[in-house]
Amino acid sequence: MARESSDIESGSPKRSKISPDSPTLQNVHFSLRDEIIDVVIADEDTLFVEGLAALVNQWEEFEVSGKALTFAGAVKLCQENQPRIAMLAVRINGEHVASVISSIAEVSPNTNVIVLASKRQADDVIDALRAGAWGYGAREEVSPNRIRSLIWGVACEDIAFSGSIREALMNALNASAPSVEQQELDRMDKLTERERRILIYLARGWSNAEIADQLYLSQPTVKKEISNIIEKLQVANRVQAAVAAVRHPGFRG
Repeated sequence: MARESSDIESGSPKRSKISPDSPTLQNVHFSLRDEIIDVVIADEDTLFVEGLAALVNQWEEFEVSGKALTFAGAVKLCQENQPRIAMLAVRINGEHVASVISSIAEVSPNTNVIVLASKRQADDVIDALRAGAWGYGAREEVSPNRIRSLIWGVACEDIAFSGSIREALMNALNASAPSVEQQELDRMDKLTERERRILIYLARGWSNAEIADQLYLSQPTVKKEISNIIEKLQVANRVQAAVAAVRHPGFRG
């Protein structure tokens, strides 16, 4: 059982492995995993945290193992529970989540961070993505379908942009993209034509499935190509590759 946070009590005891025949998973087009996906949630709004936890816990493939009202509490929970997903507010008590993402990576390297923000916080989300966040969701649009898709997308290390904040984020990225250094341009030049096309779609926030359908490729092929892109661009993950692409005029749009 997960230990309790100093902020809010953590989740219920671990549930059993997912059954492929579970009625809650029928007609849901997600790749099933053998183990429950562990989730930690942190936000300064107690009601929001409790409501989101209740929403996530209704699906048997997920379990909220910890809830916190501070970033320090979130880091502690990640260290103790080693969750697959950490859903964090973009700001708590004025502190920006970007400063916390590296701390979580140090104590729980397999945890992928989802940032929850409002549409007006697009600039804050950019900083979080550059710091290593894997996806984001709009706080104003917390619905069952969006949250479930968001968690699955990030758990499977597929880019996950959710809600109306996506358009605001892309606009902010295009408006604020700094000049590209020659070293970055040289790395971009190493990409093959197919990799460049895939990177364009990554910069638009597309998933592996969407890219595969567009380019008539298998999803494993797309995943392999994205791994090549990440290696060539010398970035940490696909989200940072997408952010790097927006810095380059040839990949915006």
